[in-house]
Amino acid sequence: MSNPLDHAPPAPQQGYAISDLFAYLGLVVKLPLTLIRWSYREIVHTILQSFAEGSCPNPQGVVPSPVISDPETVLRKGHNLNVPDSTSSSLDSSRGTPTTPANFQRHPVGESQCNSPPDLTRQIVRRDIYPTLSGTYSDVWLSTWYHDERKHYVAVKSLKIPFSNEDEKSKNCQKLMDKITRWLQLHHKNVLPLYGIAYDFGHFPSLVTPWVNEGSLNGYIANHHLSLRSKLDIAKQVVAGLGYLHAHSIVHGDISGHNILVDLQGRAQLSDFGVMSLLAEIPTSAQPSGGVRSAVRWTDPQLFEVQEGEINPCIPTEQTDIYSMGSILLQLLTGSIPYYDIKDNIRVLVLSSTGVKPKCPPETFVASAQWSLIQRCWSPRGLPSRPTIEEIEEFIESELRMAGVP
Repeated sequence: MSNPLDHAPPAPQQGYAISDLFAYLGLVVKLPLTLIRWSYREIVHTILQSFAEGSCPNPQGVVPSPVISDPETVLRKGHNLNVPDSTSSSLDSSRGTPTTPANFQRHPVGESQCNSPPDLTRQIVRRDIYPTLSGTYSDVWLSTWYHDERKHYVAVKSLKIPFSNEDEKSKNCQKLMDKITRWLQLHHKNVLPLYGIAYDFGHFPSLVTPWVNEGSLNGYIANHHLSLRSKLDIAKQVVAGLGYLHAHSIVHGDISGHNILVDLQGRAQLSDFGVMSLLAEIPTSAQPSGGVRSAVRWTDPQLFEVQEGEINPCIPTEQTDIYSMGSILLQLLTGSIPYYDIKDNIRVLVLSSTGVKPKCPPETFVASAQWSLIQRCWSPRGLPSRPTIEEIEEFIESELRMAGVP
């Protein structure tokens, strides 16, 4: 491409007519415009070339577009994965696919890792500019992951971790990466796997997890007529996943009907574990605003208490997970969320903080032994009456035996 400077007009000589002078001035005016057009073409050519070279090709060798403006475009071409039609539900959690891709390497728990978490950024294609789901503490994009010569639907979750300056951002990022390194080592059928991280979805590295078709426990209960045995089986799976986390010194901290995910085979998986513990380590003055979260219905009210002299009074523990487990049992057995008769989450928070516990809907039946266990889960923290995760597991096994084998 020739340089427009090579074509600069010569200055007019003495004796030239006035018309020649005007012609010269016209060329001088056009010259900057020519330079701008030439520079623009060079810049655009360079950007497009670098983008094409940096994109991750799909199995057919075609460079995928970084954004698909129509989320349903690929799905209409015959994919057998049933992605939920509605994306308007509120979010305190993500959704993901039920299986881990073949040949995906996972480190066993306790094994030290010298390498950083897998960076999947160049293998991820987001399906829209805007989040598929958005909540108080996170945004989630339904995306496509090109891995092992296949396409996998994944959820890319960007946590809304607050920061006020670059130094604070760097410290919070390190805290997040430390957590991610631990989460990557987890492997249990009832714990949602973490594939790796992706950048450019927010200020911090985003979590890449499966996209679960059936969505949350809330939706699964609403859309399926579950037998008692099916309800108890889901409860058993949730307890198994929670027991696995506790056995590896990981507190979930935010168990609710939103972040227990259920796949097409009816398998329950815990997601969002450890996120609230991470946020609790950040100064409360910098916590994100957004009102009272709907997860307050399942949460131990003692997490909302501020004791004098405590720096971080709201750090979740295994005991607070047990409280939430009691709320999940109530939801499964009755088919209704805790405080089903109260729509306002602020009012729920007030009632919960004053000791008012959820009640059973009048048209449902909960056996006395089941109700007794639920109430024990809700007993004040620190008292011996609150059951351990092992006791809950034994109780559910006993209830399953009484329900009989289908």
